[in-house]
Amino acid sequence: MLQNANGQIKDPLVTWSEQLSMQNGGTKENSNDGIHKECIAEYLSSSTPTRGLLLNQNYGYMMFMETMAF
Repeated sequence: MLQNANGQIKDPLVTWSEQLSMQNGGTKENSNDGIHKECIAEYLSSSTPTRGLLLNQNYGYMMFMETMAF
């Protein structure tokens, strides 16, 4: 859904969506982590910083859930 919106909506998460993989967990490093951090930084420096705070909270929750699995 995010990839289909690319070019139609100017949003960091939509812009980076092509590089996101839907695989989480099971590996020590995940390429999605850097993408999430980049999106958070872009949101925080934009006119919609609340989106960055929400994405940061969700990212923290994902990290917590992965850590609990190990």
